[in-house]
Formats: sequence, structure tokens, C-alpha cells
Amino acid sequence: MSFTYLHTRSHHSLLAGGSSPAALVARAVHLGMEALALTDVQGVRGAVRFTNACRAAGLKPIYGAELPVAGSYLVLLCANRDGYGELCRLLTASHARTLSLEDLHDTQNLFCLTGGREGLLAQALPRGNARSILDRLQTLFRDRLSVELWHHLHEDDAACLRALREVAASCQVACAIGGDVRFARPEDYARYDLVTCIRLGRTVFQYDAARPANAEAFLRAPAALRRLLPFPRAFDRASDIAAACQVDLLPGHLIPPAPRLEDAEAAPPLLRHLCEAALAQRYRNSPHKAAARRQMEHELDTITTLELDDFFLVVHEIISEARRRGIRYAGRGSAANSIVAY
Repeated sequence: MSFTYLHTRSHHSLLAGGSSPAALVARAVHLGMEALALTDVQGVRGAVRFTNACRAAGLKPIYGAELPVAGSYLVLLCANRDGYGELCRLLTASHARTLSLEDLHDTQNLFCLTGGREGLLAQALPRGNARSILDRLQTLFRDRLSVELWHHLHEDDAACLRALREVAASCQVACAIGGDVRFARPEDYARYDLVTCIRLGRTVFQYDAARPANAEAFLRAPAALRRLLPFPRAFDRASDIAAACQVDLLPGHLIPPAPRLEDAEAAPPLLRHLCEAALAQRYRNSPHKAAARRQMEHELDTITTLELDDFFLVVHEIISEARRRGIRYAGRGSAANSIVAY
């Protein structure tokens, strides 16, 4: 019986995961899964590699992230492309300031899981305010909210699991199996422990309570996970969320941005006009003006042949706007030797 993990970290996850997106995908396929969510900490850095790996393997990708909120984390999953935009805006804001629950009030296209051991709800249990937090989350996300259930065989996991189910029942919030996966296979534990030590500034010979206590945060086979978490409705809820998430992040045909042109205007003559005006200005009294014109003609001919006129005009618009706003900019790579770019 298959299952979709809705909460997994890769090694793109701020040194908080121990496997690559490709390794997570390969393991999920090996276990017979049809979909997988990547939820790195405070970013979507692994999204492109995750997409490519899923496409190659025939696995449905689900996009999300662990978002820091009020000192803990929530897992947000994108229902559609608008949801991906909402998530990216929240992630950008989270790098500039500490987010509160109020920052989530405009999210209409994101599913919310309450997170794993470091999640907002689990961290609220000892403080006694878990119910009030869940009530607030329910107001924000309504039927898109689920209490995440997980078990990594820590000594307090069973008690935490019971408490999470009790507070979910008291608030009438559905539970979903999330996973809280940190690496693909049990043998990847050593790498995860190593990157955790790097993140904490410890050697592997030094104790730290934040280091992983065991090697159990891996992708389990669905049957084994069902034995560990015998809650069929929570598995069904996870499958329903996975089915509802539909994001085509990298369509097969990309449409590049187009320059602003007047109705009867074409890109090649406009680019030539801009270059002619700049050539006259930059090489007004230069003895190298003739050589500069030959180079410009050669580049313009190449650009038109390769149909890159639109691209150069778009870059020109970006640089012009940067100048207008006083934003610094610089060319890189081969552009540094292009007279058209100059």
C-alpha cells in the first residue's frame, strides 16, 4: 500500500538534511511511492534538482518548505502555482524578520502541517498553549490545516503523538502523516549527523542535544510506517493533500521575457539604434572608433542570427531601471568583452 511523504529535507536545507533531492526521489521510487514532497528549511533551494529527478523517475513532485514562525516551524505545501508564489514571498520575508502567525493571513493556496519535533504545535505542548495555537491556525488555514503525525522512535515520541492527537480531536482538526524525514536511507545517518555537527559548530566527538539521537528519520516503506503509525485516516488525509497539490514548476517550454516594443517596432532595428547612439557617444573622439564599429557590426550580425535581440533589449531595460533606482550592477563572463553589452 503506497503513501506520500509530505515532509522531507534534502541537503539543500541549511545543513539540516543528509540526502540529495535525487537520493530522496530514488528511495521513494524504490519503495513504490507515486509522489513525494520536498520541504527544506526556510527555502526552496533544491526545487529544480528535485523537479528534474522526479521527471526522470516518473514521480509526482510536491513543493513546500519548513517556514520559521514565532520561534518554531510550520510545514507549508503548495496547492498550485499561486501557492508557490505565496510560499516564496513568505520565505523572502522570513529572511528579513521573524514571522508571526499574523503574517500567514493572506495565504489562500497553501496547505499547512503543524510540523515535526521542532514544529510549532509540538513545541507548544510543554507550554500548555497548543490548543490556542491550533485554534489560530485553523482560523488562518481552515480545511487546509492538518496536525502532522510522526514517530522516530525517540523515548518521548509516543507521548507527544498521543498529545498531538488529543489536541487535534479537541479542535476538530484532521491529522495527516507527514514524515519529518531528514535523509533517504538508514545508512545516510552518518552524513546527516556530520552536517548537523557542522551547523552546530561541533566536532563529531562532541555531545550536543541538537544532534540526531538515532538513525530513524529516514524514508520508511509504507507498510513499516503503517505499523509504526496505525492511523488509517491520517494516511488517507496525506494522500488527499498529495492529490490536491498540482504545481507545474518547470513547464516543458519556457517563455522568456519580451522587451517593450511599440506596435510597429522590431527588436533588431531597435537594438541597432541603441548601439549606434551609444557608439557615437562613447567613441566620439576615440581613434578606435572604426575598430569599435567593426566589432559592433560583427556582434549585431551574430546576435540577429542567433535571435538574441530580444534578450539584449530585456537586459538593457533591467540595467536602465537599475541606473534609475541607483542600484549597482556589473557584467560577468563573456559579457565583459562584448561591445554591444558595453
